[in-house]
Amino acid sequence: MSTAMILSINYAIQRLTIFYGIPIFFLGVIGAILNLLVFLTSRTFREKSCVFYLIVISILDLIRLFTSTLPNIVSWGFGIDWTRTSLAFCKIKVFIFTICALGSITCLCLAIIDQYFATCFRTQWQKWCDLKIAYRLTSCFLILWFLHGIPYFIFYDHIISPVTNETICQITNTLFIQYHTYGYFVILTNILPLITVIIGLLAYRNSRQLIRRKMPVVRREFDKQLTTMVFIQIFVYCLTFLPYTIQSMCSLLIQNNDMIFQMKMKLLSIITIYLAILNYTVGI
Repeated sequence: MSTAMILSINYAIQRLTIFYGIPIFFLGVIGAILNLLVFLTSRTFREKSCVFYLIVISILDLIRLFTSTLPNIVSWGFGIDWTRTSLAFCKIKVFIFTICALGSITCLCLAIIDQYFATCFRTQWQKWCDLKIAYRLTSCFLILWFLHGIPYFIFYDHIISPVTNETICQITNTLFIQYHTYGYFVILTNILPLITVIIGLLAYRNSRQLIRRKMPVVRREFDKQLTTMVFIQIFVYCLTFLPYTIQSMCSLLIQNNDMIFQMKMKLLSIITIYLAILNYTVGI
């Protein structure tokens, strides 16, 4: 009975990956490339600091899709897991993923804050919407997340799973697991974006009141459109990544070596991951 259940779950994972995961991957790649084409080919877009953040997001999302999502699809859909056969790939994959994930989240938050300043009535706050400031902030945060990723490179290692007796790529330090659960998942990838949603609402309110300001109609409409796009993007991010975060925290906190339980959690994890990838397919 247990063997049949495990085989059924494995079959469901494979079918889900082939018929849902692969199309979502390609849609995500196409969406990111289209965003880059729109932002880089338009002079009006290139001159906006908010758009610079969105360009960086699209680049980081492309890197994340090819270095993390694609290997996962190959593993779940076709049974070829490069993290099990190569310790170097195991470490590099997680290292790059954390940098790109946190870099993308940070730039998304900076983009909506930038639009809040751009639509604010106070002139001194509008001065913060500057490309030089955007370059410096992005560089500083990417360096910070690069340093933040070093412990992931160190503490991820090959271990033998007590459930399947197979080699898996996992964190080996108990204290770092606690940080990964509460610091990374709770604070960095969820609480900060949720707080930024409030700023997004304020920016959206400001954009609705731009008609009262003496400024060119084209610029006013452009700011309104850009604010709406960024706000929708961060809202979709919070909506799609929350289930993945909850599932990941449960997996780390609940210690159950039952094989069927582990397989069910794996299936749930894959479903939430594919839901999170929908965020990449939302064209800005």
